[in-house]
Amino acid sequence: MRAAVPAELPVTVKVRLGWDSPQHSLEIADAVQQAGASELVVHGRTKEDGYKAERINWQAIGEIRRRLRIPVIANGEIWDYASARRCMDITGCDAVMLGRGALNVPNLSRVVKYNEPPMPWPQVVRLLQKYAHLEKQGDTGLYHVARIKQWLGYLRKEYAEAGDLFAQVRALKSSGEIAQAIAACAAAID
Repeated sequence: MRAAVPAELPVTVKVRLGWDSPQHSLEIADAVQQAGASELVVHGRTKEDGYKAERINWQAIGEIRRRLRIPVIANGEIWDYASARRCMDITGCDAVMLGRGALNVPNLSRVVKYNEPPMPWPQVVRLLQKYAHLEKQGDTGLYHVARIKQWLGYLRKEYAEAGDLFAQVRALKSSGEIAQAIAACAAAID
């Protein structure tokens, strides 16, 4: 793996603990290190576990971290400052990789690093407006509409107001209608 990439570029690898069992996770991690990876990101569940919160296995990431010489970065169930700290304590990892939590809380990286509060709803609405505009420029089909609804679905886990906006746009079919609903939400805040 290392030989296939220019020396000045790092080789990073992200894996889950396995497909249906973490049984081979140490073997996989060893193979990644032996292949020349610069660092390894480990998601603390198997593919079969999906995203079930109760299946997170930070202890297994810790076993990998203690075994390897390369940096190991933990991933999975990082939703706030406390969960990031708990994950790093359990795994011994110096860093975490954010995933779905960053869709719930757009400034999650700052929340995790500096223990800042989640971004206020008015700022989130401005981000939604910008995102809707950029999506509309890039895709005029139904994909754009689905992406906005999907993000609102994530946001409503953190922001009650996102649930209200999601209820308004759920039945809308065009990007123009959704942009108008978001603009109306922004105007009501201002």
